[in-house]
Amino acid sequence: MVKREALEVKPPKAGKGKGKGKGRGTVAAGPEMNWPGQWELFMKNSGVSAMHAILMPLINKVQFYDATIWRISQIKLPPGVPCHVFDAKKNKVDCWVHSVLVDINTGDIKPLALTTDTWCSSGGLTVNGTLVSTGGFQGGANTARYLSTCENCVWIEYPKALAARRWYSTQATLPDGTFIVVGGRDALNYEYILPEGQNNKKLYDSQLLRQTDDPEENNLYPFVWLNTDGNLFIFANNRSILLSPKTNKVLKEFPQLPGGARNYPGSASSALLPIRLYVQNPAIIPADVLVCGGAKQDAYFRAERLKIYDWALKDCARLNINSAKPVWKTETMPTSRVMSDTVILPNGEILIINGAKRGSSGWHLAKEPNFAPLLYKPNKPLGQRFKELAPSTIPRVYHSIAIALPDGKVLVGGSNTNNGYQFNVEYPTELRIEKFSPPYLDPALANMRPRIVNTATPKQIKYGQMFDVKIELKQQNVAKENVMVTMLAPSFTTHSVSMNMRLLMLGINNVKNVGGDNHQIQAVAPPSGKLAPPDVPQSQLFGLTSHKLLRRSVNCLGVAESGKAAQATTQDDLLTWVKNDKRRMLHVVYRVGDMDRTIKFYTECLGMKLLRKRDIPEEKYTNAFLGYGPEDSHFVIELTYNYGVDKYDIGAGFGHFGIAVDDVAKTVELVKAKGGKVSREPGPVKGGKTVIAFIEDPDGYKFELLERGPTPEPLCQVMLRVGDLDRAIKFYEKAFGMELLRTRDNPEYKYTIAMMGYGPEDKFPVLELTYNYGVTEYDKGNAYAQIAIGTDDVYKTAEAIKLFGGKITREPGPLPGISTKITACLDPDGWKSVFVDNIDFLKELE
Repeated sequence: MVKREALEVKPPKAGKGKGKGKGRGTVAAGPEMNWPGQWELFMKNSGVSAMHAILMPLINKVQFYDATIWRISQIKLPPGVPCHVFDAKKNKVDCWVHSVLVDINTGDIKPLALTTDTWCSSGGLTVNGTLVSTGGFQGGANTARYLSTCENCVWIEYPKALAARRWYSTQATLPDGTFIVVGGRDALNYEYILPEGQNNKKLYDSQLLRQTDDPEENNLYPFVWLNTDGNLFIFANNRSILLSPKTNKVLKEFPQLPGGARNYPGSASSALLPIRLYVQNPAIIPADVLVCGGAKQDAYFRAERLKIYDWALKDCARLNINSAKPVWKTETMPTSRVMSDTVILPNGEILIINGAKRGSSGWHLAKEPNFAPLLYKPNKPLGQRFKELAPSTIPRVYHSIAIALPDGKVLVGGSNTNNGYQFNVEYPTELRIEKFSPPYLDPALANMRPRIVNTATPKQIKYGQMFDVKIELKQQNVAKENVMVTMLAPSFTTHSVSMNMRLLMLGINNVKNVGGDNHQIQAVAPPSGKLAPPDVPQSQLFGLTSHKLLRRSVNCLGVAESGKAAQATTQDDLLTWVKNDKRRMLHVVYRVGDMDRTIKFYTECLGMKLLRKRDIPEEKYTNAFLGYGPEDSHFVIELTYNYGVDKYDIGAGFGHFGIAVDDVAKTVELVKAKGGKVSREPGPVKGGKTVIAFIEDPDGYKFELLERGPTPEPLCQVMLRVGDLDRAIKFYEKAFGMELLRTRDNPEYKYTIAMMGYGPEDKFPVLELTYNYGVTEYDKGNAYAQIAIGTDDVYKTAEAIKLFGGKITREPGPLPGISTKITACLDPDGWKSVFVDNIDFLKELE
């Protein structure tokens, strides 16, 4: 489950704050009830009509694609990307773009080449954030496509991956993170997607699809929801079942939903309502399915053949699928609606948006666009759940989309009732993209809105784990019953179906004030993959400004909203930039068990100076910076002491730090006199003349003492062990811009070393990489943390790291609460480094 954490804090009742109702604990009643939301034009031209859409949260971009069958869009393939030959005999080629990645903050566009036809396809995100798209039209019907999140990633297409032709099918995520694909035109069955590159041959017949396939079909794009027990709720036309994906047996048949057709072309919209969890959950966790709108059974025939556009359905039906005796409960919406999109908002409310009031799905088969979004509040009593919101001015009918964004807004796009791209018709092909701000983003509530402290909230949590969410809120007392922490999975949205859309309301153990406006919420993670299928190892936090990503991507054309284009960075350009970037090793970070003891040892035995010290009691840690000169010009040590932790595991991967001294023997005698440990007495290095010695500090970190003359950087080395030296050298050269200064092979002792750095060893600190013959992996322990390196641009740095094989663990952007921009990564061996903006770093030292 790709998660977004959301947070809502309900305002306290008026009159309970200090100062006769005017203090910080008092909130004027009602503003959130009256504000109808707000529309903004986000993009004037998306280039490709948004028939399909999904948020890719690891890169803060949304993927739009339509169909290749029309051989047309509003963006040509960029230079260097070959046109697709779709008819070799007649030499017909397609040079248009049909898939784009859009930056959700800037609107910048990255075009992607797509060859197999994705018309009316399905999709979802894998455990690592890769988009898997299945099915489509003609040659694309049996295809599985994969799009990963790296900056230079392209579509990888497998035309024979599916056993059946999947056109108008639904894809759903299972508790183990794999996928099932259900239904489609002339596909009255389902199948499971095999790992990438493998072709499935096995189909499972579906009696539900056979029994609901009427003359108008009305069972395409069935609604498929993962129940809280790990089974699948499948709804087609007007009937539904509970299917076990383990045994492929139907476990339950639900009552029929009367009134009309609900699936394509009847096209209602549906949602699995927010799932409420607790600190201790019951054996059976309730789950409700919502189905709203739709069309009469023969609406498609009457619109297409008779040009009669019947009123769409006006009812909204709800079913507790885990009830012993489930019964559909219906209520009436303010207006009729077909082809709508349903969006679960981060606060657990439901937005019903887009669509038409009359007709059916299909080409030119609907009239009277429904411009006004509808808010559905699941926890209100019957008759009080609906509220109409501010209308748009753009018709969003057939082939429209709507998805939730990390900042709480809703991205709205698409609408194309035409067989191709047409603009001089009743409902033109729509390329404008809007954002809608729901009522909870009322500007009048800005001062009451909590801010999640990103750095204090874990990015990974285990099933059933208690974890802390730290917030800043201008309110003195926050009661547990007024707090809600939610996790929202991005949906793949097309044709009024929001595949895999899911919101969990987590159990909350306690809420406490941790000083001033800071509060800490202890929440409980969902208990299993039945509730939250395995997720991407990163959370998007609702209420935070998303980190700005690179606007330009490798091997693509960056197109801004204005339509102006600029050639993107090539791999060679990026290599050149990395080499020219003003980089410097700033400090090395590691953990110690006794801060005062370590500071005393470093200052008295090694001659370092204590440069600065900071204590963060609310986070329960202390930092100390030590070195041989100011931080703005020297490589220094950053020590971290975590309250109450007096011992760490250094592991086998970390080697040592190197310090250049005038007289090794004299330094060793001083260390001995202070009670320090000497693990290698002074003497020439094996096979060389340099006099060295090894000592250990009180925590067991090893220091190599090297006898040298005066040097501007006495703290001169960090040694790390790697499993593949050639791979490591290549990575640090290309991604980090380091120079390979020298290598030395020692076959007698079965190891090889490589010295990497940003200048000569006698003037600059270096990274010493050591490869021990035959050892490919090391235990890194939990003591050594990372190296920090300065850069002129953390965004380009992150792009280079991704391109050359590193893993970004923190996307580039400013740290919460301060303006310092950073990005963090792992090298191919898992060693962490942090890049810090040069200018911001100097400002932080002021």
